[in-house]
Amino acid sequence: MTGPPYPYRGSWRIHQHREQRPQKQTLSRQSVPQNGQGIAGCGRAFARGYLMVSPSSLLGAAGEHFIMSALLRRGFIAALAPVGVPMCDIVVTDDIGERLCAIQVKTRRAIGTDGGWHMRDKHETIVSPTLFYAFVDFGIDAFATPHVYLVPSATVAEVVRSSHQVWLARPGKGGKPHRDGPTRRFLPSYNHLEMTQYPAGWLEKYRDAWETLRQASNVEDA
Repeated sequence: MTGPPYPYRGSWRIHQHREQRPQKQTLSRQSVPQNGQGIAGCGRAFARGYLMVSPSSLLGAAGEHFIMSALLRRGFIAALAPVGVPMCDIVVTDDIGERLCAIQVKTRRAIGTDGGWHMRDKHETIVSPTLFYAFVDFGIDAFATPHVYLVPSATVAEVVRSSHQVWLARPGKGGKPHRDGPTRRFLPSYNHLEMTQYPAGWLEKYRDAWETLRQASNVEDA
């Protein structure tokens, strides 16, 4: 190997490596380090400064693993869905693999004023009797007790769709109409839109409603 002289063996290779170092990129479930395998590869990538984790990625991962832990503690068999599955984050079955449902996890902490979760227009049409949303609220800090609301996808779709339509129909600032877009909000109260069917506290019946997962599987089998 030829190259400029350096004071110790292998330093030219290190010099080349540093010159070719890529820019930092965000690590998520979809971005796996290419310079190593598994945990070891991630460790080497972080040590070399290739990757940084966004707070939203950490929050989302925390929510998924929190729900996984809660399911396993209650006797469900649960696993993270493969990367790229668009409709769910966790697949759930029983101990003999006969009953199955899927969960999409939405996670928040105490940021913002409406106490809700970020959604998209696609959630207005995602409906299945065995698909549920787990809305996780981690509260103000790591020591707060998390709250979990398990809501059927049909309910989520209706709430997201109808609340957005009401919001569009109401005048915005200065009496101007709201501009439509893909963003939606799933809220614990729609009092500001005068939607009496979803007052403050309407989500409470879904808090820790773990047994609805088994009941949904039974209905599907009937």
